[in-house]
Amino acid sequence: MIKISVIIPVYNGEKYIKRCIDSIKKQTFNDWEIILVDDGSKDKTGVICDSYALEDKRIKVFHKSNGGVSVARNFGIDKAIGDYITFVDCDDWIEKDFFEKVVNFLTKDSVDILITGFIFDKNGVSKNIFKGKYAEILCEQKKQVEFFKQDKFSWTVYDKFFKRDIIRFFKFNKHIKIGEDMLFFWQVLNFAKNVGYLPLYDYHYDISASNTMTSKFSLKWFHGLKVKRNIYNQVKDISKEIELLSRIVVVVEMVILAKKASEVNNYKSEKLIKCLQKKIRKNIYLSILYPRSNIMTFRQRLGIIYFSLPYRFLK
Repeated sequence: MIKISVIIPVYNGEKYIKRCIDSIKKQTFNDWEIILVDDGSKDKTGVICDSYALEDKRIKVFHKSNGGVSVARNFGIDKAIGDYITFVDCDDWIEKDFFEKVVNFLTKDSVDILITGFIFDKNGVSKNIFKGKYAEILCEQKKQVEFFKQDKFSWTVYDKFFKRDIIRFFKFNKHIKIGEDMLFFWQVLNFAKNVGYLPLYDYHYDISASNTMTSKFSLKWFHGLKVKRNIYNQVKDISKEIELLSRIVVVVEMVILAKKASEVNNYKSEKLIKCLQKKIRKNIYLSILYPRSNIMTFRQRLGIIYFSLPYRFLK
């Protein structure tokens, strides 16, 4: 029988953690363990987690000083004993038969990674942006193409199940504050011999509880660009399609960075925007490619055009 380890890093999550844990406890499949890593919470998160551990031996709680989500996830990986490891954010939740459907698939196809997809929840309204409808095994180059296009899955780790014998060789980079999910998933994806895709969309990502994309501009936003440029350099010679897709990913990140910098009105931000504009302008043609793909939102396409304009027109 397959055992699933669920790693939940949590920091000041008293508002949502009960909903998260309860959704796992209600699973129709019972052979799981929850590893709660309390990353130095200052609210009642630790007390809440401890109360659940007292009620259910399958729930383990570890309290540590604050080190960030990557350190917490790495800690959880080291403590996990399940055959497969998955990650759940403390403000998200899952459908009650999620694990049962996953295990049914893994019992037939013992893949290194199983990707299931997720849906966005915002103020009680759910939205699915992915287009995958059928289960399949992704071949070597197809998994790379889909990684960049994001039509079937994203770069996150929380809607995926990783074989523990594979994932134990990898660590989240604690020095990267934005893009750590993408880098980790990319490394494991390329190491994996077989990757399964099962579009369940039973994982609910609560976007209303997330503040990542609304946070103010800081140097950590360069981390995402650095990660994507490094990946681009790794794949640019594989095929023309993959080179083009990875180039789009880099340029879109430049647009995001330019937009964040534009919110700060000073000399340094102006200098940064002008530097990014030169690179974006050379790739303006990318804005019309893959019109029906998730690789770029409509606003990001407009962003490529907008930041290709002379700086004086951006004022």
